[in-house]
Amino acid sequence: MRSRIFSVALVVSAFIAVYGCDDKSEIVDGQFIKTEAISPSDAKIGGEATANDKSLSPVVDKTFPQSRKLIYTANLHLRVENVEAAGKIIRAAVTRSGGYIAHEEYERNVYSQQVSAIFRVPAEKFDATLKEISAVALTVESRNVKTDDVTAEFIDVSARLAAKKDVEMRYRELLKQAKSISEILEIEEKIGTIRSEIESSQGRLNYLYNQEQYSAIEVMWYETSTVALPENSFGARFVRGIVNGWNGAISVLIGLVNTWPFLLILAIGVYFLRRIIRRSRKPSAERSAEKQP
Repeated sequence: MRSRIFSVALVVSAFIAVYGCDDKSEIVDGQFIKTEAISPSDAKIGGEATANDKSLSPVVDKTFPQSRKLIYTANLHLRVENVEAAGKIIRAAVTRSGGYIAHEEYERNVYSQQVSAIFRVPAEKFDATLKEISAVALTVESRNVKTDDVTAEFIDVSARLAAKKDVEMRYRELLKQAKSISEILEIEEKIGTIRSEIESSQGRLNYLYNQEQYSAIEVMWYETSTVALPENSFGARFVRGIVNGWNGAISVLIGLVNTWPFLLILAIGVYFLRRIIRRSRKPSAERSAEKQP
């Protein structure tokens, strides 16, 4: 009887903690902060600063533009005069902005050479860095900028995380009051489950925070080769010969694949024809053997 009452108390406590949570939450400077819903005019920290101070915004509010969580991404395709020189300028611009190189790849062939890279730069330096990188190009062949508003998801995950932490705290308080081994094991199982959910929510929140703080700029810059092979040179004809030979082999293979029914019929016909010829030769050989004394 006591165990059933204790289980009911656990369920009621969890229900109140999850659905009775009216607090708002946010991550500020990479840390999770739970705050009460107060008006901007009443928000003070240390009795000095007010909500008008831009450096202080602990309250998540959808109506405030500064509370919106935006993730910026850009994609640039640039033709440059010199790949190496352009790369130095681009990397220097990213470094000045406080960003870093997430990925870089170099490729070269007879006709051109190119570099593909992904840079992460602080969100407040996104536009300025984008302009500096674009200025390197002789021609900006393509430019795509995208903005994802993740405010709703950020607020939702933050609120759920705060509620789950409240549930965990109440479970730990109940754990101190547990009297039997079965009660202790039951509460510890609940704590393990809620702790796993907290870590998952915290990981998602950290990911969103990082994506918001550092914008991604994907850049591909290339230059065409200044040394072109003469049209009738040995090298050019050799390359064309390899390409044409390969294309011819592919064409023959595809032609054979397309004619496989006829080849099958031909193979069957040859097989039966050979059997007929063998049978017709067998009686002739027998008659010849009979004539011999």
